[in-house]
Amino acid sequence: MLRNLEPYGFDLLARVDPKVRERCLDIATGPGEPAMSLARMVGPDGKVVGIDLSEQMVELATRVASQRRIPSVEFRTMDAEKMDFPDESFDLAVSRFGFQIFTNPEAVARETYRVLAPKGRIGVAIWSTAEKASAIHAVVGPMLEFAEPDETGYLPTPYELGGPGEMMKLLEAAGFHEAKEGRKTHTMSFKDADDYIETFVEGTPLGHSIREEDPDIQGKILARTRENLREWRTRNGIRIPCECVIATAAIGLNRQRPPPGGRRMRIGWERAASGEIRTRRCFWSSGGCRRIRMRPCSPTGSPRRPPPTCGTRSS
Repeated sequence: MLRNLEPYGFDLLARVDPKVRERCLDIATGPGEPAMSLARMVGPDGKVVGIDLSEQMVELATRVASQRRIPSVEFRTMDAEKMDFPDESFDLAVSRFGFQIFTNPEAVARETYRVLAPKGRIGVAIWSTAEKASAIHAVVGPMLEFAEPDETGYLPTPYELGGPGEMMKLLEAAGFHEAKEGRKTHTMSFKDADDYIETFVEGTPLGHSIREEDPDIQGKILARTRENLREWRTRNGIRIPCECVIATAAIGLNRQRPPPGGRRMRIGWERAASGEIRTRRCFWSSGGCRRIRMRPCSPTGSPRRPPPTCGTRSS
C-alpha cells in the first residue's frame, strides 16, 4: 500500500514547497511519510515532527528513520485534536490522507492553525469523490450497498471532504487564508484481486469494518469487490486509477483565532494507542458514534436502495 501512496506524497510536498531550515509537522504520519521526505528537504538545520495516535506506528517510523540515518526527524504519539505543542511551533504542516479518518477534522484544522507561525502553511491530501477514487470505491462501494442510513436517511461516506472546495472551506473555517485546491490522479497497481483485497482489507481500517459484520455479509462484500475489479484487469495485473485532492492554505500576518466549531458526521475509524486499527462502533460515525448497520438484501439478492456506482474507466 505504501508503494501506491508514494506518488501522492510527492505531489503534496511539491505543492507546499518545503524550505531549508523550516520547522515541519506531519499529522497522522503512520509509518513515517511524508515526514522522512520532509526531513531530507529541510536539511540538518531544519526540524520535522511526525505525530500519530498509534504507538505502534510511531515506533515503526522511529525505527525506519534510524535505519535510514535521518537525524532531523522525530516521531511522537499524539492526538491530532489536542496537540501537545506551544503556539506557533511550526512553519509548515502536512497531512497525507489523515483528514478523512479524523473523527473531528475541524478540531484538527484549528489545532494546526494554532501551532503554525505567522505566514505558516498547510498542505492536505485527501481522496476525491467516489467516481474519481476508483481504487478506493472498488471495495467501499460494496460496503455502502449494505450500509443502513441513519434516522434522517443520511448515509455517510469516506468522500465527504473530496468534493469541489470542501477541504478549502474546512481550512478557511479554521482561520486559514489563500486556500487553493488541486487534483492529482495516479494508477495503483496490484498483482491480482487477491493482492488488492489483502492490501485494502487486511492492511487498512476498511478490513476491520468488514470483519465486524456477519460472515454472510462479509462474503457478499468481497464477492462484489472482485466483480468491480474485473474492469481494471490487464495483462500485467490490476491497474486502477485513483484521484486525490490536494488543498493548501496559509496564515496571514494578522492572525485571528477561529471560532470553535461543531462536529460533523465523519469516518469513524482511528488508531488506538496500542496500534490496533479500531472503528468507533462503525466505519462512519457521528459525534455519538452510533452504529451504521448493514442492510440485508431483498429476496432477489439486490440491495433495497441503489448503491453508489463504482468509478468507470476514462476514455
